[in-house]
Amino acid sequence: MVGFNMYFRNTVSLQERASSLLIFTFLSVVVFLFSIVGISMIQRALRKAAAPPRKPRPDFPFSQQDASAWMVSIIPAVEKVSGRSFSTYPTVKLVDWLEVGALLADELGTGCEKCSDALTNHLLELTAMQSSLRMMPYVIGKYGIRTGEIYLLPENSDRLLEEAGLDSSHLDDVIRLTLAHELVHALQDQETGLAERLAGQRDPMAPFNVVIEGQAMVLQAEVARELGLCEIEARLAALLEGRAAPKSGDAKRMADVYRAGKEIMRGAMQDGGAEAMWDLIETPPASV
Repeated sequence: MVGFNMYFRNTVSLQERASSLLIFTFLSVVVFLFSIVGISMIQRALRKAAAPPRKPRPDFPFSQQDASAWMVSIIPAVEKVSGRSFSTYPTVKLVDWLEVGALLADELGTGCEKCSDALTNHLLELTAMQSSLRMMPYVIGKYGIRTGEIYLLPENSDRLLEEAGLDSSHLDDVIRLTLAHELVHALQDQETGLAERLAGQRDPMAPFNVVIEGQAMVLQAEVARELGLCEIEARLAALLEGRAAPKSGDAKRMADVYRAGKEIMRGAMQDGGAEAMWDLIETPPASV
């Protein structure tokens, strides 16, 4: 009887496990199919909302030539306030919503390829696409951690000026300060390798993410001081930090990151100068 009971329990256990495995497999397939459909829908929506114009936009407020000239003009100030020099100057490129959306989705999904199963990978890709779609209206400049290029989005410049309470006469100064912010990220990448250190990171308030954005905010302000653009930078900072135009969702989370990082790095700058900030980039605080 003991032997039979053991056999019976083992048999039932095997049946239960087999049944559970079948149910899990079925549910996984269903979720996988829904995720594929979801990704396809997001991609279509992204392309529909962000499709670039069929003809060149003569009403774009600045050109590729303008952007390149502004970049050259701002680099010396960035190198001065950061205490670092570029080994190779990054390039700047004008992009549209579709390109920025793809770039953001790719970077938000950094680390997905490390997932052990396709289902998790697709779900992470879907989440990344959704986040990028929500963030695009607020993006004017972006450093590509995988490409080493700086991207500017002219389509969003009018909205940026309006929310910052500035008129079009200040556009060149706003873009130069935006470039200064992104050039700091380029220097961070040169010094520490952003793609590797950000790989798989999902929490916007992770200490490393907070300090890299904080350093960019503080040095953006230092560049403004060098160029006599403090008032314009204050308006831009208020916008990024969500004080000028309150935000929600992903944009609010990024505003929280900017505020927290700026506070940490401003304290470091006051205590030990630019090098103290680089020390925190190398070894971020355990928590923020």
